[in-house]
Amino acid sequence: MLSKPTRLRLMTIAMPIRKKKFPLLHFASKIMLCGCFLTSSITSYAYNFQFPNNDSDSPWKINPIAIHGDGTFGVSLPVPLHDLGKGGSVQDLQNRLLLMVGGKLDIGTLYVRRWILRHFDCYPQLGILLKYNRFFFNIEESAYIGGGMVYLEPNHDYTTRFEMLPRFGVGIAYLNIPGGFSSVYFYKLEADGTKTKTYLSASHLEAFRDGVDLNILLAMMLKFRITPHWHMALTLGLDYYPALFAKDEKWSRAQRAIEIYTVSLSGGYTLYPSDYIPPQRYSPYDDSKTLIDIAWLNSFRKAYLEVTNSSTSTTNTSQQANQKKPLKIYQPSDDYYYIGGLHIQWSCKVTNSHAFVLGSEWTKDWALKEELKKTMNTSSMQMSMMLGHEFVWGKLNFGQYVGVYLLNNTPEIEKPFIYNDLGYIRLGLNYRITPYLYVGTSLKIDVLPTPRNIQGSSLSNVREYTRINYLDFRIGYTF
Repeated sequence: MLSKPTRLRLMTIAMPIRKKKFPLLHFASKIMLCGCFLTSSITSYAYNFQFPNNDSDSPWKINPIAIHGDGTFGVSLPVPLHDLGKGGSVQDLQNRLLLMVGGKLDIGTLYVRRWILRHFDCYPQLGILLKYNRFFFNIEESAYIGGGMVYLEPNHDYTTRFEMLPRFGVGIAYLNIPGGFSSVYFYKLEADGTKTKTYLSASHLEAFRDGVDLNILLAMMLKFRITPHWHMALTLGLDYYPALFAKDEKWSRAQRAIEIYTVSLSGGYTLYPSDYIPPQRYSPYDDSKTLIDIAWLNSFRKAYLEVTNSSTSTTNTSQQANQKKPLKIYQPSDDYYYIGGLHIQWSCKVTNSHAFVLGSEWTKDWALKEELKKTMNTSSMQMSMMLGHEFVWGKLNFGQYVGVYLLNNTPEIEKPFIYNDLGYIRLGLNYRITPYLYVGTSLKIDVLPTPRNIQGSSLSNVREYTRINYLDFRIGYTF
C-alpha cells in the first residue's frame, strides 16, 4: 500500500491531465448534443408535417430552406471605353452600354422569429448568393464579373400563390472590364479563300475596372409558387459597383461606378415547406385604407464650387482644346451645408403589404445656394411632386418614389441632355414609434444630373446618368 505522501504526489501529477482533457470532452459532448437535437428535429418534422393554422404558439421544427437558380440578362448605364475599331485613342473615348448574360445560384432560409413578426409583420429570408456574368466587347480579352453576397428577402405571406417582394444584398465581386471595345468586326482571309472573324486586343489599354470591389443589390421579385415545394420568379434588379477601391484618379469614382439593370427568370425548390399561416399583426391602415403623412427632413452635403485658379487650367488645356466650350471644373467644399424640407404624402393601401403614394416636397438647400452665388438665379428653394409605392410591413415601411421638379435652379452649365435636373429617385425607410409618430431615412438619387467635372478627373465626354445627392433623416406624423 502506498504511503500518504506518495498518493498526494500522484494526485498532483494526474490533476493537470484531467484539466487538459476536460475542455475537449466538454466540447465533444456539446457537438454530440447539437447533432442529436438537429436529427430529432428533422425526424419530428418529417413525421409530423401538419401544423395548426393561426396558432402563434406552435413552433416550427425547422425553418424552410429554399434553393434558387436563374438565368440573367442585363444592360448597364453607359461607361467610358475606347473604340478599338476607330484607333482606340483618347479622342475615340465613347460612352457605351454593356450587354451582359449570366446566372446566379443562391440558398436561403426563412428566419422564423416571433419578435420579427410582432414588429415587422413578415418573416425575412436570409441567404447566400453566388453569381457569374459575362459581357460582349468583340475583343480578344474576356470581360466578366463574379462574386458572392448575403441577401435579405422579406416575405409577408409565403403561403400565397403570387407575391411581390424585394431583395436587398451586399457582398464582394471581382470585376474584369477592359478599357476598350470594338464597334466593327474584322475578317481574316485564309489560304483557301474563306474568311474567319478576328478580334482586336485591348491589352495595351488600361482596364476600366479590374479588381475586387463592393457589390450592392436591390431587386423586385414577382414569385409564383407552383406547389409548396416548387416555385418560379421573375426579377427586376439593380447591381451597383461603386468603385470604392479605385487605384487611380483618371476618372472620379462616380464616373467609374457601374450600374447594371437586370431581368432574370428563376426556378427554385423549397425543403421543409410549412403551411403555417401567421396571424396578421399591427398595421397603420387598421382604421382606414388611406393615410396622410407629413415629415420634416434634415441632411447635410458639400457644395461643389467652380475652380478658377490657373493650375487647373494649364493641366487641362490640351483636353479642352477639342471642346466647343471650355468645361468648367469643380471641387467639393471643405464645409458641409444644411438641407431642410417638408415632405407631405397621401398613401392608399391596395393589398396586405402594398400601398400607392402621391406626395410633394419643399426643400431649402444651402449647398445649392453656395453653388449659385455667381449666377443670376440665386434661389435655392426646390419643389417637386412624387409618385411611389410602399411595402407595408407592420411598423416598418420601405418606399420607392419617382419625383419631378416643379421648381429647381441649377448652376448654368452646358447640359448634354434636354431633361437635365428634372427628376430624381428616392428610396425611403420609416419605422413607426407609435401609430401616429415615426422616424426614418431616405436616399435621394438625381437622374440625368448636371455634368460636374471634378478636379483631378479626366475631362472627356464622360457623363453621369445618376448621382447620389444626399441621405436625409426625418421625423413625421400621421393624420
